[in-house]
Amino acid sequence: MSVDRNSASPTPKKGRKRTIFLAVALVVVASIAGAVIWQHVRPFSPYKFQYNKWEEPYSQHVPLEEMSFGAYGHYFGYLLPIQEPEYVETLPLPCDIRYYASPEDKEPVLTLEKGTVVHVPAESGVSAGNSSTNNRGTPLRTWPSYEKGWRYGLAFVPEGSEGPTADSPMYYVRTDDIRAVAAKFVDANWDILSPNNFHTKREAREFFVLTIDRTLYQEGCYCSPDL
Repeated sequence: MSVDRNSASPTPKKGRKRTIFLAVALVVVASIAGAVIWQHVRPFSPYKFQYNKWEEPYSQHVPLEEMSFGAYGHYFGYLLPIQEPEYVETLPLPCDIRYYASPEDKEPVLTLEKGTVVHVPAESGVSAGNSSTNNRGTPLRTWPSYEKGWRYGLAFVPEGSEGPTADSPMYYVRTDDIRAVAAKFVDANWDILSPNNFHTKREAREFFVLTIDRTLYQEGCYCSPDL
């Protein structure tokens, strides 16, 4: 019996292409939907944030250069005279740290080169009644800016130098630079930090970088773009 080759059933190539296309489309849609849902349910979601009733500097978009950070001290409680662990707080910088007068500036006003040994204090530098640095934090615990990826705070002090003090200048610095120093600090002190409710080094690192941001969010003061 002869077979008409021209009337044979079509190859399944088109069907396979259609299936692949639909699968890719479903993955894309699922990814977008998952991202949208995560933005709403994740901790510190901007969609769930609400300002408190107080007209405070961040909610009024006061420039950071003019901001009185002491307005937020009472949200952080009082520093208690307790015995702190003996942290390793003198460390070489893991990268160049560049400080700027503005995030828009191309040239930094201060650069601390990689390998410079600096003091990395563990305390937050922010509390009710704190006057040592006027609640301006520490070089590790910096304040959020209005732009993602940028912090505002005090500069690290090289070993053997004094400071920071209440009169020390504040600068803009990239969040990733502070995060790198925090990672170095966590590595050097992991034996102390790991029993203290930190399950991973990343968790501990983010605690030091974003402590101030998280408190401001929880108190309805500001939703940091770095959260």
